[in-house]
Amino acid sequence: MSKDDDLNKKSKMNRRDFLKGAGLGAIAAGAAVAGVSELMLAPGGGGGGTSTVTVTTTVTNTGTGTTPAAAPALGKTVTLSVNGAARTVYVQNNWTLLRVLRNQFGLFAAKEACDRGECGACTVIVDGRNVYSCQLLAVEMEGKAITTLEGIGSATALHPLQQAWIKYQATECGACAPGQIMSAKALLDKNPHPTAAQIREAMAGNQCVCGQYLSILQAVADVAGASV
Repeated sequence: MSKDDDLNKKSKMNRRDFLKGAGLGAIAAGAAVAGVSELMLAPGGGGGGTSTVTVTTTVTNTGTGTTPAAAPALGKTVTLSVNGAARTVYVQNNWTLLRVLRNQFGLFAAKEACDRGECGACTVIVDGRNVYSCQLLAVEMEGKAITTLEGIGSATALHPLQQAWIKYQATECGACAPGQIMSAKALLDKNPHPTAAQIREAMAGNQCVCGQYLSILQAVADVAGASV
């Protein structure tokens, strides 16, 4: 036998031995992971020579008692003050205020546009501040005063800002108008007579893709008695 044949023979034996050992190691590892405490092989009946595997496992209780820890609640029932009325509703923990206003309460003035707190179309007033309702969780709004566009005027009794929006044609597509008006109202509630610069600063968080910024400024300034 040549030296190469001898090396090949040893190499094949080593691979075979390695595979046998690897297989036994995998079985042992699997048994350990499964928590096997007893593994018995019993001969099967008949001449087939089959075997039956009986596995007995032990379960370790990782809690302080015998009852598993309860899964976290997915939501709860909350009472929200919206436009001066108390509304009780079940909400899931990840539902935004915007979703609840539109889907649960049917208040559609606040628009779902960017859904990431950038455009301002979903703006409402919470405790006197204009906020993006798409960025607030409804479960955290209990005890807060929430005002939407529906709460400041109606078709037969328009708010002065709504009247000014019509007068100056401050809306084109209309998507941003409710949020724009709510930001303007939050400003005028705190500062009834702002300057043009203060109006621009207060309205900076509301975008108008139609570019009606001058008309919007004129409408707010008209109600505020400011000059543009």
